[in-house]
Amino acid sequence: MSRHTAVDNEKELCRRIKSHDKTAIKKLYTTYIGYLSAVCFRYITDDDDAKDVLQDCFIKIITKFPQFEYRGEGSLKAWMIRILINEAIDFIKNKEKDRI
Repeated sequence: MSRHTAVDNEKELCRRIKSHDKTAIKKLYTTYIGYLSAVCFRYITDDDDAKDVLQDCFIKIITKFPQFEYRGEGSLKAWMIRILINEAIDFIKNKEKDRI
């Protein structure tokens, strides 16, 4: 697969998600869940907590997808990572508040 094709596929995936294509949403999940899980576990070490954060992250990704603007290769992944990190930080802050 050429680099150009990968970019075209990512752009097409974004277009399909914005048109509410459920198979595209599933493809997004299966393509990125492994990487996002690895990033999440850098912040959240408990399995159950990490799964909760990932679930919240994907809900936010899907609900905010209409606002996403594709800016070339890597922009989708970077956007999703930013959402994940914000969710993880919020989770950690809330957990700290609960301890106090």
